[in-house]
Amino acid sequence: MATAHPSPSLQSSLDQRRFVGWGLFWGAIVLAIMGCWLNVKYLDIPDAVVWALWLLAAGALVLAILQWRRPATLDDAALTGQRRLVATILLIVGLVLVPAALWLLLRYGLQGFGESIGLLTLGCIALGAGVKLNSTTPAVPFQERLLRGVIDGRAGISTVLGVLGAALAIFAFWLARFSHAGTIEDPAPDFPLWLAPGLFGLLFLGVSAYLRFTPDLNVATARFVVLVA
Repeated sequence: MATAHPSPSLQSSLDQRRFVGWGLFWGAIVLAIMGCWLNVKYLDIPDAVVWALWLLAAGALVLAILQWRRPATLDDAALTGQRRLVATILLIVGLVLVPAALWLLLRYGLQGFGESIGLLTLGCIALGAGVKLNSTTPAVPFQERLLRGVIDGRAGISTVLGVLGAALAIFAFWLARFSHAGTIEDPAPDFPLWLAPGLFGLLFLGVSAYLRFTPDLNVATARFVVLVA
């Protein structure tokens, strides 16, 4: 008996579901690690903040598994409704994480800069993904549009990543060497505080150089760049 293949529009929706599932899985890992780190680093942080991050991580993991599972009904309207539901959830999560990042920065100042930037970045990603998923899905698959966009805009992306990477590397060097007096009253910042922006800076500089100097950037290498960055 012949197996029925989904139409191009349905296949695009299924590809997008899997891509979103991997994004949610990544977000779950980041939120879980962030909750553990905050619980260890700040003894006076409210338990509700830590548990909220862990619950968000668990919810993201469950949602990722649901996105990976093939839906029982391959109906375009049903998939669109499920996609908009995920988009709404992501928008709500983003609206929670952005104020949480600002609260962390105001409460702990420079000491909480790294964690607040991490939460802010995650919140902005959730908001962007929510807005994107709420838009109309075109006929071209989502992954292909994303990878083609990376290939076509490689010069601009390389420049932005290079500037951002250099800025992060300089900021990490300043934190480690010049932001403190090295005394008991003004000690050096914690190791992860300056190491994190330094590592991200080196990562962005590497990806920028790869985009700039790779002569033939195809879909496979573009996918590698997206996964790394």
